[in-house]
Amino acid sequence: MAIIFSPRLVSFEGYARPNLKQIDCGSEHSAFVDDIGRLFTCGRSQHGQLGLGFFADEAAPVYVNKVPEKIN
Repeated sequence: MAIIFSPRLVSFEGYARPNLKQIDCGSEHSAFVDDIGRLFTCGRSQHGQLGLGFFADEAAPVYVNKVPEKIN
């Protein structure tokens, strides 16, 4: 699946009750926090900016299960 770097609807399919409380959008990636404090990210990750521990781009939001020690 190709990553689309323009505004679009994202799906949280597969995650239980993601009632979003905060959204932060960069030029090529986005972050979402739900009402129980879970962090999700998606978009471009060429420098690891999604916080997932790898550099692959993600088209749909992915749960960040461990916040890295250092945020770039």
